[in-house]
Amino acid sequence: MNRIAAYLNRYIDGVAYSAPSILEKYATDRSILKYHPRIVAIPVNTQDLCRLLRFNFQLTKKNISLPVTVRGAANSKTGSAIGNGLLVSTEKLNRILEIDVRQRLARVQCGASYHDVREALRSHGLDLPIQADPSETIGGIIARGARGSLNAKPLDISDMIEQLEFVLYDGTIIESQKLNPAKGFNSRKLKATEKEIYRKLAPLIKAKKGIEQNTDHRGLYNLTKASEKSFNLADLACGSEGTLGIISEVILRCEAIYDEPNYVAVLCPNNSKFIEVAGLMHGLKFSDVVFYDTEIFNAKESTGKDTSFFRSASDDGFLVVAQAKDDSKRLRRKKIHKLAKKLPTGLKLIESDDKNIAEFVTLNEKLSAYLNDTSNTQHLPLFDDVYVPSEKMKEYLEGVNKFAKALNMPLALYGNLDHQLFTMRPAFNLNESNDRRKLIKMFRIYIDFLDQLGASPCGNASSGRLMAMFSNVKRDAKQLALEAEIKKIFDPAEILNPGLKHEADAKVILKHFRTSYNKGISSKD
Repeated sequence: MNRIAAYLNRYIDGVAYSAPSILEKYATDRSILKYHPRIVAIPVNTQDLCRLLRFNFQLTKKNISLPVTVRGAANSKTGSAIGNGLLVSTEKLNRILEIDVRQRLARVQCGASYHDVREALRSHGLDLPIQADPSETIGGIIARGARGSLNAKPLDISDMIEQLEFVLYDGTIIESQKLNPAKGFNSRKLKATEKEIYRKLAPLIKAKKGIEQNTDHRGLYNLTKASEKSFNLADLACGSEGTLGIISEVILRCEAIYDEPNYVAVLCPNNSKFIEVAGLMHGLKFSDVVFYDTEIFNAKESTGKDTSFFRSASDDGFLVVAQAKDDSKRLRRKKIHKLAKKLPTGLKLIESDDKNIAEFVTLNEKLSAYLNDTSNTQHLPLFDDVYVPSEKMKEYLEGVNKFAKALNMPLALYGNLDHQLFTMRPAFNLNESNDRRKLIKMFRIYIDFLDQLGASPCGNASSGRLMAMFSNVKRDAKQLALEAEIKKIFDPAEILNPGLKHEADAKVILKHFRTSYNKGISSKD
């Protein structure tokens, strides 16, 4: 064990490791990148987080560089949960501390899994409607700025945060609150480091008016909600990917749980019918509208999961599935009746009933073997949750078809129409150098294509390392400069997760491409 790890084991209540076999397990996330940390620390309380950052800050004063990366469930697909310095795993900070049913609030630690939080809430008649993998941690969901999905108004995770506890680069703990920049930040309740951050942010909040910020691009630090009269640090933490501080605890605003929704599905044989059905469902305010390219149903046959109930469409179409969650069953029936009446000629509406409800509920689970294939030559999570404006959907679908023909590779799409998010999983073999070159070339061409459409490669997550190195060249210089200023305000010592967002360096990142993807997806492998 090296000297720093040995010291940390005396200094924190948790544990620190430097054994190569353990470091190897934490060297990868769900991206195609690999960074070996020098030390892995597993804190067991917020005080440990403070001690780790305070210690690291002292190292920087001695010109010793040991950058800090925070890691939850390692679900990042853009390389934001791995680093080559001190990796802080929140796997032990996983408690659900309190649920207030009356106020619909839940206080949880950053490492609590979405699955566990949601199950606990449901036992109290509450829900947290976020688009996330069940294994993701709450801290990870906030760090990537995940989207939400409500009945009539899709939101994001920042709208569901009542209060956030945040540990800064020097170990200072701050709690988010609504402040008024115009009145200054002179409250006695604010700590010195906190006051300095707010003081420096105030002019940026004024200046950002002249800088275009696309709320559908999750690569940016989120200043879109900030004004000269109202600012909340929690908004900025969402999508920050551990570059501004470490989220330790959060109080979440929850929703009353819905009764079992009514499900509907429509098989669309071609792109034009798919776009028409998508527009109808959006206009009628169906929620949780998801879609699957019917090629996926062919490709998944080898997994042994049976989805034949939905498998009667052409090979070139889409299955669209939606939910009616209105409180009134009469309104649900009225909505479904309107949809059936307005459907294009030749399309059939499939409704859920007592006999087929299980087919709807388990559909995504049955397809997960394909969507999360982990064989060596597999469907890599490279282009997930791309945001495409609804008016550009037709051009996007036509463009993807052209890519598929040029690559001689099926590019089956699936995603969420509440937010116009499209995912495709091309099959590249990372063992083959030729495939790795093809992959890099496709990244560049695809990012160019999205830029021409006014689409964003970061629709439901921040840009991390992998996406940022390609998308930054399309970003406005003022945006990048604003991002750099925000980062410097929060992390003047350049400790927290460097190399992400505006700092992404293609020359460095390309050296960390994996040559195999079938191992090390998370610390549990």
